[in-house]
Amino acid sequence: PAAAEGTIQFRLPDKAANYRLVIVGGPRGDFQRYVQVAETNVVANLTILQTLPNGPFTKATRAPLPSRGPWIRPSKRAIPEGKGRILIERRNAGQAPWALHTAVRPTGSKKAVDAGWQAEIDVAPGSYDITLGATIPIEFRGVVVTAGQTTRTRTPAVGRLRLRTDDALGKPANPHRRVYRGAEKKAVYAGYAKSLELPPGDYRVVFDYVVPIEHTSITVTAGHESHLHASGYGRFDFQRRDALGKAANKHVRITRKSDGKGVYAGYSPAVDLPPGAYKVVFDYTVPMVFDNLTLPAGRAVPLRSQPLGRVTIRSVDASGAEKNAHRSIHRGDEAVYAGYAKQLDLPPGAYVLKFRSGDEDRRIGFSVQAGTTTPVRFAVR
Repeated sequence: PAAAEGTIQFRLPDKAANYRLVIVGGPRGDFQRYVQVAETNVVANLTILQTLPNGPFTKATRAPLPSRGPWIRPSKRAIPEGKGRILIERRNAGQAPWALHTAVRPTGSKKAVDAGWQAEIDVAPGSYDITLGATIPIEFRGVVVTAGQTTRTRTPAVGRLRLRTDDALGKPANPHRRVYRGAEKKAVYAGYAKSLELPPGDYRVVFDYVVPIEHTSITVTAGHESHLHASGYGRFDFQRRDALGKAANKHVRITRKSDGKGVYAGYSPAVDLPPGAYKVVFDYTVPMVFDNLTLPAGRAVPLRSQPLGRVTIRSVDASGAEKNAHRSIHRGDEAVYAGYAKQLDLPPGAYVLKFRSGDEDRRIGFSVQAGTTTPVRFAVR
């Protein structure tokens, strides 16, 4: 109960195995406690994973679908002389007509004699294999067609899996998703569909957010609609500016503090992630580091770049003509840049520019102030 505190005791049967205890707060719950484990008898390696309030989480529900009436009846169109007819009765999870691409091949052949979307197909007498292009293809093997007769085939009963995904602010999102049947490693579907017709069985679904959410088991039942809702992320909102206050699309790196694993690297203006502690780095000339950031669920956390100043660097020869010479910039004992750039944005402070002129190593000191531009000029031989 939410109002009570106590102890949960459990037994782990296999001493050689690794176990994982996952403690999840509900979608709108107020779960935010530290977890303590008293190992009176060490029977296994146990990892405690604590989630912050609100997610991420997946929620599964299932409801029956209403029937949509009888199966289709054969048309009154005459069967061509010397041929037989295949009637494919296709119904989806709600028993409504199901438009599926159909390929008909002679048994044992790879070449289709008919391919299209029609439900009635006239072919020469013989044995045929039929493939219907559902999410998981439906196969009919050895369908015998007799001249002047109609051979009926009927799609097996299926269920519907409806997928709903929200972003960090609770608005509809449409990340890529993968659907697997049972413990199979190959996905039966990968894409952006929000509704799938599937054979009855147990499935697992992976929503490919920046950090994926996996729902390990959802049951699809014939004639029912199973709903799976993924939500519960938080958002980092990046506000990166250059030395003059203009937007700067700097590279961003995000590391998860719990295990030191990098979870994102790129240029996106915002990233949705599971609640937790993170380290964020803006890759300016001198990287800006935001350490020990806590990301809550359902909220956007703004990260603003720190104030910068600008230095413009011009190198000339003895005659005063432009000569692009190599230079390095140091702050204290730390080298912050080396190369040929003519303009850099740097944190305010004192710096030293080092360069080589002829056989001599030279240096020039300069200061950078936030929001201003400092010109630096040096001559080389």
